[in-house]
Amino acid sequence: MNARETNTVLQSFGFVWRRRWRLALVVFTVAMTGAISFVYALPVIYRAHATILINQAPASPPAGDPGQGITLDSVTEEVLSRSRLESIITRLNLYPDLREKYSRDTVLNRMRKDINVQRKQSEQQWGRESTFAFTVNYQGWKPGTVADVTNALVSSYVDENNRMRGRLTKDSLSSLETQITHIRQKLDSQERKVAAFKSRYAGELPEQQPANLLALQDLNAQLRQNTQDQLRLMGGASIQGGDTANSADATLPQLQQQEANLRAQYTDEYPDLVRIRAQIRAIKLAQAAETGRSDRVGDATSRQQSRQTSATGLLGNYKLEEARLRKQISDLKSRLENIPAREQQLFTLTQGYDETNAVYSSLVKRYEETRLAQTGGVNDSQFRVLEPAVSPKDPYGPDRLRLFFMVFVICVGLTGVAIFIAEQLDISFHSADELRAFSRVPVLASIPLIVTPADKARQRLRIGVLVTLTALLLFLVARIAWLTGNGNQAIVWMLTKHI
Repeated sequence: MNARETNTVLQSFGFVWRRRWRLALVVFTVAMTGAISFVYALPVIYRAHATILINQAPASPPAGDPGQGITLDSVTEEVLSRSRLESIITRLNLYPDLREKYSRDTVLNRMRKDINVQRKQSEQQWGRESTFAFTVNYQGWKPGTVADVTNALVSSYVDENNRMRGRLTKDSLSSLETQITHIRQKLDSQERKVAAFKSRYAGELPEQQPANLLALQDLNAQLRQNTQDQLRLMGGASIQGGDTANSADATLPQLQQQEANLRAQYTDEYPDLVRIRAQIRAIKLAQAAETGRSDRVGDATSRQQSRQTSATGLLGNYKLEEARLRKQISDLKSRLENIPAREQQLFTLTQGYDETNAVYSSLVKRYEETRLAQTGGVNDSQFRVLEPAVSPKDPYGPDRLRLFFMVFVICVGLTGVAIFIAEQLDISFHSADELRAFSRVPVLASIPLIVTPADKARQRLRIGVLVTLTALLLFLVARIAWLTGNGNQAIVWMLTKHI
């Protein structure tokens, strides 16, 4: 659009405004008066809020921990259930007008829409969000009532959370007891199998290898000592003759002292103790034989034969001891050779036992933690009221300033529509140019409007009547708008939802 076209449009608008400014003023004034009266007559709505803190779960919560199992959505569903809301409506006498006109479901739906739960979340690792608190809001027409309703809802949240936590904790304890019993039976079965295996192959187990090596070393030392004792005994019998028995007499107290020391530390089956007892018995038998013969035969030849017989008997005991030692050494070597095979068999038998035992210990720990949480009572509640609701001092809606701006725009638009309709209904010519544009007949002259005193009087009368009718119309519109807006909670409720 160029400058010439712009000037033409502005001139046309100016001509229209000069003709219709009275109509525009009346329409705008009447519409604005009704709108202002309606907005001022609207009742105010209040909103109260309370904040509930969600206690964070421990780092290692017990199985089925209510802090992880109960979600805010599930608690909200219980709080907004029919029975709980009807109890609050009856106790606080909410929505009396709606209850007289509509069904219970309509009233309940209205209350659910007046309740708003807002989550407060924090971003955690890997971008996941965690709700650490939430706010319960309720809107209504009386400040004290909205605070009471909000606190009643908060109490319902805390009570319902405690109830659901108790129920889930009880279910968790029952589930944990079943799991613990099953795992304990499995462990007992594995332990019996392991105990039977260890009892059957005692001495061939991997943990007994060091003891077997020490015992083998001790048996080899005893075998070497036995061999040396035999060589010494055989050498003493062939060279010294009768001094052998005297040497045995001297050795007996030492052997008895060694036997006493070993009895204080080991059992009767200890190898050294068995060997020493055998030597003591041999020496005592030899001494008894020698004493008997000495009493019957007094000559030197008989005593010499007795000593030789004692040495022979002692040597036989050494031989028996050597055979026993060699058998024990052979048995120990066989056990040491079987240890790798037994180790593999034991590994196969105990495979998974450690994992099962770890699971069992973990379940027992979680059971104790869950039981402790159950006996903790309300002090361990997951929900804690951080900020209870108080009676609001300022209304929540409607936002009158915004409504005034909206109705101003609407009135301006309505005024423009009225001017447009008036122009369309007016078929008269207002200028010579309009007449020339309408007809090809040339315009010869233009006669100005002649106003007489009577015309001026009639015009003043019309203006007076118009002003009176306009004032009466303004009063009627304002009154009707006031009556329409006064106490109209439905309109305020709808406007508040969208403001």
